Amino acid sequence: MRLAFLALIFILLGSFAHGTTECIGSVKANRFIVYLHGIDTESPSLQELENRGVLKELAKSLNIRFALPRAKVACPTKIHQMCWTWAAKTSVDLAPVKSAIELAAADCFPSKNYDVLGFSNGGIAVASLLRLCEKVDFNLGITVGAAGGWFSSDPKTLQNCKPELISMLGTEDLPNQKPIRAFIAHLTSLNAPVSLIEYKGGHKLFYVPLYNLLK
Repeated sequence: MRLAFLALIFILLGSFAHGTTECIGSVKANRFIVYLHGIDTESPSLQELENRGVLKELAKSLNIRFALPRAKVACPTKIHQMCWTWAAKTSVDLAPVKSAIELAAADCFPSKNYDVLGFSNGGIAVASLLRLCEKVDFNLGITVGAAGGWFSSDPKTLQNCKPELISMLGTEDLPNQKPIRAFIAHLTSLNAPVSLIEYKGGHKLFYVPLYNLLK
């Protein structure tokens, strides 16, 4: 009885593990998205749990299935915290990110037709895939509150590169205002498929702007 009760709770919450990746939403969803969290503790932090609450709302209202892989690399300047990437300069630096995305998609989705949403450090990882013109399986990358640097060794044009990138910036995310705008301007100067969407709010996921983008 206890096991049956716990299973029912997981179903009602709409979040469960499949393979090695936690998934949110129906397997018969209309859309599939891999979500990369920001800098986080080994177990989901309070901010991450709040972000997941937004994802659960979106999964229910828009019939989306999310895959939620976890970063496994310690941040170089953040003790006991995990990152997806830190100043990625080469394909080798991004190989673990690509592998995590592909594994999560394979675990949670019935097909390879999916997008990727990255928050903060996770968004930097997604944007870096475009910045280095990496070969990826997904078509659309969405970042929230994610800037990123660049290097002289980067590709000189991004005209035919994937993924298409939509960068979302909150009006109250003050530390990221200049860095994100500078990063988007840099990618635009290289003819990258990138656009900027602003919304009212700070440095976290918000339901309404994501709903308006994904609907």
